[in-house]
Amino acid sequence: LFGSSPCSFRTFPFVPGFQFIVSKGAILARPKAVWDGVERLASSNCTDFGYAVERLSINLFNSTEAIAPPTNNWTELELMYCNPEHRPYFHEPFNASAAREFWVEKWRCDRQTDVLFGRKEKESLGAVKAISCGGHFASTCGDCPQDIGESWCNGDCVWDNSKSECIDMSLLVHAAYPDLVKFRPFQPVTDEHNRFVNIILVRSPFETKDQEDLYERYKDDILFLGIMSFEAYPLRSPNPYSIEFRPEDYVNRFPGWLNMYANPDSIFPSNIPVIQLSHSDFS
Repeated sequence: LFGSSPCSFRTFPFVPGFQFIVSKGAILARPKAVWDGVERLASSNCTDFGYAVERLSINLFNSTEAIAPPTNNWTELELMYCNPEHRPYFHEPFNASAAREFWVEKWRCDRQTDVLFGRKEKESLGAVKAISCGGHFASTCGDCPQDIGESWCNGDCVWDNSKSECIDMSLLVHAAYPDLVKFRPFQPVTDEHNRFVNIILVRSPFETKDQEDLYERYKDDILFLGIMSFEAYPLRSPNPYSIEFRPEDYVNRFPGWLNMYANPDSIFPSNIPVIQLSHSDFS
């Protein structure tokens, strides 16, 4: 869109939620054809392009930055983002290596630079070998208790009463968890070592009956909490192209909510715990 390549970028400024004040002059500085093109792509069946536009918001409203006219190049972008055979950038759990390979190919980036970056990343992650037992470290959870027992099994580990042994906390994650978080409404939760914990954040309305059925099936085995991330959810969205749902089906559906509204008492029942935290706080 802006005639340059992101290959050299290591960081990228991002305004989560696409909610901020823009001057009228900045909007009018772009030709109307540009805004018509953005509307066409963002309101098409290609929902992923809307996420891309959100991440380009700073460039889009910077009228001093040249932008390509919405011609065939924009159509090519739509085809690239909406190709059901190859969409690594919003799959979950997110695979950074797959996404990197995708953009290296599309933007013809320097593969050597990309490979070195990936290698440094692995070396950094590989430097941490010990696990935390709470107040001390060990090579495995089984080594945490030593001669003390259960009280020394904490941190990354948990005591399994049925076996009277200290086990890795990740073993408590439900077997269905990795498959559940492949669906957009289900946001995975990880610990400081990037390991799943047995909690899923429901960040948007269910898109299909199958997704709702999955929630009902596993809600007693996995802790599901609501989190504000998608438009006005759990309230109705002003976006006419958005998913239609009933707010009353969600505000008291989960045992707790991560909330961003200033008036949660007027939204949630009094018996639902709420914390002032939303998806964008993690960006």
